[in-house]
Amino acid sequence: MPGAMFPTAAGAEAGRWCPTGSGSGIHLAPGEAPAAGGREDKKAAKAAEKAAKAAEKAAKDKAKLIKTVEKEGGKKGVEIAGAADLGGLEFFCCNMMLVGGSVEMLKLSMAAMNKESDPSEEEMKGGSGHVGKMIFSATAEDVEGAGVAFVAYVPDSLKEKVDVKDWANEIITKFPPTAEIVEEAPNVIAGFVKSDPDNGRFLLKDKDNLLPIARDYLKSKNAIPQVEQDSDDDMEWANDAEDEIEW
Repeated sequence: MPGAMFPTAAGAEAGRWCPTGSGSGIHLAPGEAPAAGGREDKKAAKAAEKAAKAAEKAAKDKAKLIKTVEKEGGKKGVEIAGAADLGGLEFFCCNMMLVGGSVEMLKLSMAAMNKESDPSEEEMKGGSGHVGKMIFSATAEDVEGAGVAFVAYVPDSLKEKVDVKDWANEIITKFPPTAEIVEEAPNVIAGFVKSDPDNGRFLLKDKDNLLPIARDYLKSKNAIPQVEQDSDDDMEWANDAEDEIEW
């Protein structure tokens, strides 16, 4: 801040006018000391404002994504619950399309699937907490650390048939050394399978292999029918009965 300061009018405008050296200046109230730094302070203020706007946009984008993810998960939960009521479905595997490979978002998707349905809501959501599930979501191919997130869930009522940790470890052991458990809880385990191009493991190939591995484990426990599955969604088997299911 330049040292020259000029008195301003009395009354509401009382104080001093401090030129900044760039053709403008700032008004200081009576007794207010000029800030140090001058032009540098102005640049820092602009940078702080820019960072604040970026953070605000990021928060809005995340809130929008959460809403999208929870809507997709809630809808899928209704479908799973309907299939379970119709045909005794106990376990389910599928890819989630709108999560974007985020473990955090995939956990929210699973929570939306398991959330108890509210009959008062106009659109039914969730309701499949009694069904064991493993869901997957891949990142984009061109991002750093590309890979596939997964979340496994087994309710207490099915723990004797399938152990959620063993089920998750079945994934981990098939993709060394880049697969890892990210978070563990009594009923839920989240993990991530990072692509490994140097060893011939690419995102799309890993994504295609994960569902069959998850299903094969369930078959070994007699938890699902011993049939081949071409679709990436375990609802495929129920297509013949779709007229009987109220989605």
